[in-house]
Amino acid sequence: MSYDVMVLDRHPRFEKSKEFLSWYDKIIRWDEDLDFNDYSHATKPLQDWFLEIKELIPPLNGPFSPVGDNIGKSAYPEADYSISKDCIYIALSYEKIEETKAKVLELAKKHRLATFDISGIFPFFTFHS
Repeated sequence: MSYDVMVLDRHPRFEKSKEFLSWYDKIIRWDEDLDFNDYSHATKPLQDWFLEIKELIPPLNGPFSPVGDNIGKSAYPEADYSISKDCIYIALSYEKIEETKAKVLELAKKHRLATFDISGIFPFFTFHS
């Protein structure tokens, strides 16, 4: 079981809940023809966010995942990232969840991205400015 958060690029279609939920239902099918471990197809703000967050919360899969003696050595537990064109879905470990989630949100704010706290008791969507 994981704690799931989505970081996404700011887009007018996300400002109305009905449009956002329709987009969300489609995107989580993960049927795009993409390598979901490759950050290069994401928008520039998401790429910048990912390049910074991966240093703190390493990915479980893909080219940036720790190997050998480096597994489990970061300040935060590794996470599973699924990278799309205008969102990154992160499945976080519950270990250190409050600190980890705070770091995800801090960097989203820094890069002026939006977040969707999927696993929150009442999931919330926030534009960070």
